[in-house]
Amino acid sequence: MGFTSSTAKELAEIIKNALPGNWYAHSYGGVAFTEAIRVLAKEGGVPSGQAVIFLVGANNHWVTNGIMRNAGVTVIGYHQSWFDAIPDIAGFNSLNPLQWAVDAAVSWSLFTRFSPHTYPPVE
Repeated sequence: MGFTSSTAKELAEIIKNALPGNWYAHSYGGVAFTEAIRVLAKEGGVPSGQAVIFLVGANNHWVTNGIMRNAGVTVIGYHQSWFDAIPDIAGFNSLNPLQWAVDAAVSWSLFTRFSPHTYPPVE
């Protein structure tokens, strides 16, 4: 979006000192992780051996894949519910009007313990 949040900057500092391993990014964490990797790649590099799984991330998959590929970070996958508006609308990962209609119809559930956005389900 044209700026780097303080969260992404702090995460970049953590990743910079990381040993090889897998990262798990949920919701806004997908945005922060992607931006942190972009910043590190621009500053000279990401530690080798990094991989990430995005769970219902608010990050755009197409943009994220390009950043991760350029930085040498492996994207293990994207996991999301067909009933979760966050990756579809906030991440702009779907242009399907049927998908957006489903997201709108079940958006009330995002504010309940049955939210398709929360993993694992919270009591």
